[in-house]
Amino acid sequence: MLRIFRVARVAVGTLLALCVVSMTARRVHSQSADSLTASMARAISDEGLVGVTWSLVTPDGVTLGAAGIRDRARNTPMQPHDRVQVGSVAKTLIATGVLLLVTEGRVALDAPVTRYLPDVRIDNRWEQEAPLLVRHLLDHTGGLADVHLWQVFTVRGDPESLLRAALGQRGSGVQIRHRPGDRFSYSNVGYLLLGMLIERVTGERYETWLDRELLLPLGMTRSTFAFVSQEGAAADPTLAMGHFEDGTPSATFAIPVRPASQFTTTGEDMAAFAQFLMSDGMVNGRRLVNSALLRGMGVPTTTEAVRAGLPSGYALGLLHRERWGITGMCHFGNIGTFRAILCIYPEHQRAFFASYNTDPEEANWNRVDSLLASALGVPPTGAIPAASTGVDPSAWNGWYLARPNRFPQFAYL
Repeated sequence: MLRIFRVARVAVGTLLALCVVSMTARRVHSQSADSLTASMARAISDEGLVGVTWSLVTPDGVTLGAAGIRDRARNTPMQPHDRVQVGSVAKTLIATGVLLLVTEGRVALDAPVTRYLPDVRIDNRWEQEAPLLVRHLLDHTGGLADVHLWQVFTVRGDPESLLRAALGQRGSGVQIRHRPGDRFSYSNVGYLLLGMLIERVTGERYETWLDRELLLPLGMTRSTFAFVSQEGAAADPTLAMGHFEDGTPSATFAIPVRPASQFTTTGEDMAAFAQFLMSDGMVNGRRLVNSALLRGMGVPTTTEAVRAGLPSGYALGLLHRERWGITGMCHFGNIGTFRAILCIYPEHQRAFFASYNTDPEEANWNRVDSLLASALGVPPTGAIPAASTGVDPSAWNGWYLARPNRFPQFAYL
């Protein structure tokens, strides 16, 4: 097995401090020939994927790896330090930036969104008893519909445009479809509003503020919220090429709702981020994010499901889920040409991240993701015994209508 050990160093020097419970220097190990790499290479080939880069976090340090091709047109291999894109995994970072502002006392989780965005019209017939709160945007429980196609698939996207323009030609407001807080319904529009909130509170572009105030203290020096592509004025030769389902290479294009998915990073930087999420929130003696807020990620508190006794769900930028026999907090993302996953297991101080530079619908993602999850050695979650409800389940047979419908604009289909 070829092993390259090194101590991670960055130009910001004392600004770099990474965690295992408290933030300490991370040990990084790059893999190129081992059983996991061989297994990942076989899996991505079998599943019709192009390439992948990943990072594993354990109490012993960080392991980086890669397999497959970074650019099919040039037939260049993927490398562990290549930059990649992550789609909606960016939401976890946006949420962490908002929690930073909460820690500083500049934003209140349970304050109405109108306090920070008074010029955005919010059509909410429950306004008097249930206003739309910042927490609801972070939890996807605000009752917002998801995006229209033009908000994510357009050749006219401008990374310099005002975020407000992504609300539509009128740029005026949003409609609430159910009582805020009651139900989970994933909405990229909610995270667009969070990007606008960050800009209103800080007086800066959200990309600039988050790069400096969140990424720099964490030592994530090869990551950015700014637009990066493989071609054009924003081109970076270290960014892996994205690919459509048939393997055709495709450069990244700008989208209007960029806070929901625009983020470029590396496996090593995402390992640093995962370590921070599992820490006490301290960086070089500074409280970057309150530890109670970090522990609240992935712990829903307001929904009807929680009130009915179902603890799993989405909160503050992470999803609490059980897969592969282990329970943790995860986020997934895709942009059509990249697909990414981040999972953390704070109790065991373990995590993994992966970004694949293609996103075919028919791939068995459980196969490739489970290889990384298994490599962490997280103890299996004990089986929860089934409880008898005393209710005949046949009474619940029938056709169900999704309420709310995440994409109401497609209802006629």
